[in-house]
Amino acid sequence: MGIRVSNNMVSKLMTSRSSEASAKIYKIQQQIATGNRFQHVSEDPYAGMQVLKIKSQLNELTDWDSSIENAKNHIDMTYDALSVYEDNLQRIYELSVTLASDIHSASTRDAIMTEINERTKTIESLANTQYQGDYIFGGSNTKNQPYTLAADGNVTYAGSSADKNWQKQLEVSDGDIVQTNVLGLDIFGDNTSGIFVAMRQLNEIVNTEPYDVTAVLGVQEQLQNSIVAVTDKLGEISGYANKIDAVQSINEKISTRLTEQKSELYETDIVKAASDLSMAQTSLQATLQVGALMLGGATLLDYI
Repeated sequence: MGIRVSNNMVSKLMTSRSSEASAKIYKIQQQIATGNRFQHVSEDPYAGMQVLKIKSQLNELTDWDSSIENAKNHIDMTYDALSVYEDNLQRIYELSVTLASDIHSASTRDAIMTEINERTKTIESLANTQYQGDYIFGGSNTKNQPYTLAADGNVTYAGSSADKNWQKQLEVSDGDIVQTNVLGLDIFGDNTSGIFVAMRQLNEIVNTEPYDVTAVLGVQEQLQNSIVAVTDKLGEISGYANKIDAVQSINEKISTRLTEQKSELYETDIVKAASDLSMAQTSLQATLQVGALMLGGATLLDYI
């Protein structure tokens, strides 16, 4: 015995199919309008969870990028300050060579010391270089000026001691830590050794009669040691910078790859979506036409 299909059944079937087609059209239109394949994770749980994970990774990379830029700026400031310090040391050493001769008059020696003392003040300023309000050569004591040079040549050092935890470190990638500072004590010394002691001694020698050329040679040796120390530190800092550059390059590649993956999972393929929209619209039109024929002239809308 055949099954009688009533107009009401046909209308319900066609209404259901047209609703599905309309919903599909709406979804594709949303994909085109927003540029996203889905609006909620529930629409595509696997892709949605992958996209959320990638977004989290990209946010983490953005945070690391901020740390990297801060570290680079801090290191650049340190390198520039020590480069100028090295230039001043070299000039002071050249002037000390001139002083290491007893053919010059006291007035000539005084004139030479005037330039040396001006450069010593410049070195004090370099030793107190700040970045973002912090003294970069004070170790962990970044808020107090590390060096104060008195008129008599004595210097007060207020930074960290070498046996303290003075290193400043930043995480620039997952588990990758880079040191960004050097200790002023290792470069400029304090009131017992270093460049300021050498300058104080040189002033005492020049202002003492009889003039002791041999003593000047002793200061020259200290200057040479200071030049070697700052040259070594500049190489060390270059190593920090190179490591940061390498990490930044790797992070950029990771970010590019993750962004591409996110795009594949989440972003709408406009060309494909346009084709799908056209097909869905054609399908809806066909459904409406078939429904009209099956209902014997009545349109599907008459039953909705």
